[in-house]
Amino acid sequence: MKVNKDTTLNQISDLKNLIETEIENIDNSENNVYEHLRKKSLESKLKRLVKIEEIFQIEKHNIVFIGTIGVGKTTAICHLFNLIGDFEKEDNTTKIKKTIKYVDSLLSTGSGRTTISEVILSKVIKHILKLNHIQKRS
Repeated sequence: MKVNKDTTLNQISDLKNLIETEIENIDNSENNVYEHLRKKSLESKLKRLVKIEEIFQIEKHNIVFIGTIGVGKTTAICHLFNLIGDFEKEDNTTKIKKTIKYVDSLLSTGSGRTTISEVILSKVIKHILKLNHIQKRS
């Protein structure tokens, strides 16, 4: 799914303006706990929107996946970079032979230990990813 950056930034700006207007219209009397909580909640949402807006304006991101073996780092990478494919296999569990179609990761996943050291994925030509294995220095 391709995201239109300008449209998204405009939507974020519109939402920020709505929240700011709502915050300005909140009754600031000290006795009204509900209004105070509502204001604090909206201020929190506004701070988060500002942070999302800042992140969204970054052109290039350095992404690191850190986790224990088998938690799904490689699976996440495959889905993030669309490293998945359509496959078929024969179903031998019944007397009637049939072909099952399924979608699976292009990198080996499921058991863990796919990438046991630092690996860099980099785009070298349109629609091609190059995998570089980086060996640790002793």
